[in-house]
Amino acid sequence: MLTITLDDTLEQALNVLVNPTGKTINQYIKDLILEQIEDAEDAALGDAAMDRLLRGESTTVPYSEVKRRLHELDN
Repeated sequence: MLTITLDDTLEQALNVLVNPTGKTINQYIKDLILEQIEDAEDAALGDAAMDRLLRGESTTVPYSEVKRRLHELDN
């Protein structure tokens, strides 16, 4: 469990954002934290992919080739 103390200004700003959603502040903050974690995980995956590419362990595929392959899947 995590407990945080918000100053009045931050709590008021959160209330303005949360009220139209129908969520509680707790749920809203949980959703924000989850989104932040997912973004960080995505960035780490992207960094790892770029590292593999720079080390020559991976290659890229030209956009024209991707389009061709997708077109083949549709047919």
